[in-house]
Amino acid sequence: MGEYGQIVTTVTGSTFYLLDGYTYSKNRQFPDGGIRYACRKRLSRKCGAFIRTSKNNIILKTNTFHNHEPPGYVFTKDGYFVKT
Repeated sequence: MGEYGQIVTTVTGSTFYLLDGYTYSKNRQFPDGGIRYACRKRLSRKCGAFIRTSKNNIILKTNTFHNHEPPGYVFTKDGYFVKT
């Protein structure tokens, strides 16, 4: 795949993975340093979307089908990620 997303930080200090307007939370760390991120609506909306990255944050595997619209977030001028 070789795509890149973006790690974003909220004003409360939480970090998310951002790809195509959708947010993902860290779900699992692999022994090779890779990370699996699950859609943040995994439980509330039963969304099965996920991203598997390498230790260098390169996307290796995805399921980017979401059963909901992307959440509304914007970046502040301080660089934080806030919900609108």
